[in-house]
Amino acid sequence: MSVDVAAIVSVLEAIGAAWQAGETSQTILSDHAQRVRLGCVPEPGQPSAQERERISQIRLGRHMRALAAQTAPGAVDWRNHDGGNYVTPIKDQGNCGSCVAFGVSAAVDANMRITRGLPLSHPEAGILQDISEAQLYFRNGRTCADGWDVPPAMSYCQGIGVVPESSYPYTGKDQTAYLPNDYAQVITRISQVRTLTDHADMKSWLEQHGPLVTYFTVYEDFQAYRGGIYTHEHGDYQGLHCVCVIGYDDSRGAWLCKNQWGTGWGESGYFWIQYGQCGIDATMWAVDGFDVLYSAKPSAATTLTGFAVHGSASRLYYLGEEQHVHELGWNTGWYQSDVTTRATGAPRVGRAPMTGFAVDGNDSRVYYLTDDGSVHELWWSGDNYWDNGWHATNLTAVTGADRARPGSGMCSFGIGGTASRVYYISADGHIHELSWSGNWYHGDVSALTGAPPAVTGSGLTGFAINGSSPCVYYIGEEGHVHELSWSGQTWRHLDVSALTGAPFATAASGIASVAYNGDSPRVYYISADGHVRELSWSNGWYAGDVTGATGAGPAAVGTAVTAFGHAGSNIWIYYLAEGGNVNELGWQGNWFHNDLTAITQSPPAAPVSALQAFGRDGTNPRVYYQTWDGHLHELFWESHWGQADLTGMPTG
Repeated sequence: MSVDVAAIVSVLEAIGAAWQAGETSQTILSDHAQRVRLGCVPEPGQPSAQERERISQIRLGRHMRALAAQTAPGAVDWRNHDGGNYVTPIKDQGNCGSCVAFGVSAAVDANMRITRGLPLSHPEAGILQDISEAQLYFRNGRTCADGWDVPPAMSYCQGIGVVPESSYPYTGKDQTAYLPNDYAQVITRISQVRTLTDHADMKSWLEQHGPLVTYFTVYEDFQAYRGGIYTHEHGDYQGLHCVCVIGYDDSRGAWLCKNQWGTGWGESGYFWIQYGQCGIDATMWAVDGFDVLYSAKPSAATTLTGFAVHGSASRLYYLGEEQHVHELGWNTGWYQSDVTTRATGAPRVGRAPMTGFAVDGNDSRVYYLTDDGSVHELWWSGDNYWDNGWHATNLTAVTGADRARPGSGMCSFGIGGTASRVYYISADGHIHELSWSGNWYHGDVSALTGAPPAVTGSGLTGFAINGSSPCVYYIGEEGHVHELSWSGQTWRHLDVSALTGAPFATAASGIASVAYNGDSPRVYYISADGHVRELSWSNGWYAGDVTGATGAGPAAVGTAVTAFGHAGSNIWIYYLAEGGNVNELGWQGNWFHNDLTAITQSPPAAPVSALQAFGRDGTNPRVYYQTWDGHLHELFWESHWGQADLTGMPTG
């Protein structure tokens, strides 16, 4: 242990200091590790540490005289400004000299929220994301050992701009220097940078605009800071450190700062430092407005796909306003990631459905269409969120397959858990298969079977019987539900509606399916009377009226339908009723109905909302939809129904 904590405590007690020292997450580090984190390196021509301390002391006298003349002490804390917290949570820069990137990013993050009027408690807080410290620091080939200075970092934010942290996550170690794919669509760029050298100007800016950036001299005793108003009292010089100033308090005679050494140091990551100490107020830098301020808001009428990975971790994919694929993921908390920017070469999404599944239940596969009708795959191969694990493949280019028609339905699943199968509809209404078996292959399933074309607007749904034999369902031009199934040697076609005499599906009907007990198909669609209909196989095809069996109200015109099975023989179906209420039809030996919107008192869905549902841990339902304001909501079962606004929720 490089810092003598006992000696520091003894000195503070002897002089009656206004701050407390003790063991922290910093004091347990080696002297080298402590110094590595002090990565502020002034450029030639900038004041040295000693000069900054001298400047602060010279100005302190004028500052104190001004304080004495005040009628009342001033104070600002952007963690509680008019009841709102605009300061994002404490981070940890790790064993890397990237403090300048963190200090600057913290100021930009807070000023974004202040500019938009979106404190962390606001219903739309989640549309603003922290900017990427990794891009800001590593973009120009910098390493953790190099350090940086504040003016060039601020200039970078003003010139090129910075993508969200979710597009370029920070790892705490040296990272590759690159600009994320299609980065210009998700950039935040500040308008001007202000350099402040007068205490009154610094306070005025904090009061009227927002947090500032500064750096100061760190001595050994600062590593042991636990709380109070810091003044340097003991120990040797270690280096210069950059932080974000989020407030001040004249009654305490101190600046309030946000550090980036985790919550195991200081006052849960924050600290107070006395005016004039350690060069803290020799110069500060301000974010003066934004030329571009990126908001990660879902597009109106976004498409959705989702599933569970590793059994209990939710993954939801949606289309952002910039036509990027975004991931909302739950591990131990929600996070947001712009998958398009993280997958090199991934093009923007067209206005069409997405589909996806988890290979072996673990690794995400997401499929979507571009405006030219090409089918693209986004695939994950990595150990954790911070890996560069997203990749992109143009399956149409790889296979030479026919292009999809505009708005084509899509579905996908795995054979044997690993071999991808993707289905879509071409301009002539044919159903096409893209299959993976060591390489990608293409087949026109409609041509192979002589099946009639799909109606314009038909969805696609499917699964693998016993995990090995594909079954795909669509709606034909005559309103019939058709099956395309693989027998092990050849594709076959069946008009299921004709066999059962089931009512016609509406042209705009959603369609969903599950494999009951793994081997018995169940298909769900909407008939003209708004009823949810079932086509089921049990040694023969049968038609059923699930709405009639439960007494549920009719479905809204054009509603999406989604379904999944769990515990082998239980089935859950979700659809929208008139007015946007999310309704559940469940089978557990008998059919039952729930109005989940009424049960949870959640906002109704927009009329054109997509729906997605799956079982967490294979059992607990998760249902996702979009409201009128564009927000994505989750309805979840954990011994009772609950709901969450995922768009409004700040994500890590």
